[in-house]
Amino acid sequence: MERNNKLILSNSLILYVRLFIISITGLVVTRVILQGLGENNFGIYSVVGGIVALMGLINTVMLSASNRFIAFELGRGDVSKINKIFNVSFSIHAFIAAIVLILAKVVGEWYIINYLNVPEGKVVDALWVFRFSIVGAAISFLGVPYCGLLTAKENFLIFCGVDVLASITKLALSFFILYFFKKNLLLYAGIMAVVIACPTIVYVLYCRKHYIEIVKSKFFNKWSDYKEILNFSLWVGYGAIASVGKNQGAVLLINYFFGVALNAALGIANSINGIVSMFAQSVGRAISPQITKSYAAGDLNRTEDLVIAASKYTFFLLLIPSVPILLEAEYLLGLWLKIVPEYTAIFIRLMILDALVLALNAGIPEVIFASGKIKWYQIVVNTIFLLSLPVAYIALKHGAKPYAVQYSFIVITIVALCVRQIFLYVVVKFNIRRIVMQSYCPALFVSLALLLLYFLLKAPIHPFGIMIISLLYLIIMIIFLGLNIRERNYVYSIIRSTFKKIS
Repeated sequence: MERNNKLILSNSLILYVRLFIISITGLVVTRVILQGLGENNFGIYSVVGGIVALMGLINTVMLSASNRFIAFELGRGDVSKINKIFNVSFSIHAFIAAIVLILAKVVGEWYIINYLNVPEGKVVDALWVFRFSIVGAAISFLGVPYCGLLTAKENFLIFCGVDVLASITKLALSFFILYFFKKNLLLYAGIMAVVIACPTIVYVLYCRKHYIEIVKSKFFNKWSDYKEILNFSLWVGYGAIASVGKNQGAVLLINYFFGVALNAALGIANSINGIVSMFAQSVGRAISPQITKSYAAGDLNRTEDLVIAASKYTFFLLLIPSVPILLEAEYLLGLWLKIVPEYTAIFIRLMILDALVLALNAGIPEVIFASGKIKWYQIVVNTIFLLSLPVAYIALKHGAKPYAVQYSFIVITIVALCVRQIFLYVVVKFNIRRIVMQSYCPALFVSLALLLLYFLLKAPIHPFGIMIISLLYLIIMIIFLGLNIRERNYVYSIIRSTFKKIS
């Protein structure tokens, strides 16, 4: 167990180094591209080219299916069985990628031509941005089984390195667009599609060199070989569709009622929210394989410990970068961007609040997926998420402000969190009282303490001073209100050992 805990820690550190580099480059890229493309072109890319980010979301969700089956079989040690699982998973993902391309061609282009709200003369540009984006995203989808193998093997270094290289490449190309091909939306979309697709090639080459016995190609033509994984993947796929539907639905609603200028604001907010959320996802990604393996081994106590840790630590690690943004969004946006579209700050605040509620769910999908009993969990929870769209549409139809979309998301996310507790108990007999007392209550106590800080900081203090004070206060509150005695002592021991090494 000690070895596994150290592995989680080392993988978390690798993910945080990746996160730091991606965060810095991501912030710069958004600023440079907003300048380079202009507000309208940036808004078009946020609506249409945003399919790349949304397919990335599908990849993340579908990754859990590949990871679940491969990690399960790794625990048993049968290489031939792992090879079968891998090849079946690849065939399924190839089939889904083909379906996505066909549907995108038929449905996506029909919507763009007939309903997308873009400036006059920009429909053809929007179509080509969509085509570039969907092809790049489909190729990246083929890399999911390879990434699932790397995750199940807990080999985080390779795909973290690839992500960092892709981010640096995006940054360099963004400056290239700004200084040599300003306002060239099609060139940017084409280049980004290539950058998104390239990691799949690296994953394939690496796995074929280091895990050739697992990834060597074989075709299995028996339905029984596909049935379990396909059934699992279909329900995971429904969750991916719901995630995409929720996010892209918000983009389309904003576009329908307010046009591409406001999509630029939403695109910037999504960029910030994506970077901030990666802080939280790093913990879950490092713990996820351990949850699956512990459940597969029948160690339910360790499984519960890992789920509770994922939920609590994900929330706190998301809260740390979120608090300065929540308090001083306008100030930070002014430093970061020359042009700040209207409603950007409130979009960012509401997205982060939604992400914080969602962070409390960390670990729950992994343990449900490990059980294999996911059908009704996926149907119920993800249908609840999709309900946020009709709620938002009704609100906007009756004259609500654009940010009403995000309010509906927050309410629905809270409802989904409550429903997930029912599935935790019914499916895996999880001790709900434990996760409430050891994760949700500490998160609530720290959040209430932060509300008190918000009212105390009404004094005339420079925004930078407010951010420093809020971070110090937050860290103290997490240590004393968020952590239990054992966790607190562990933090103290790390601090003491760090000071000893320095001295």
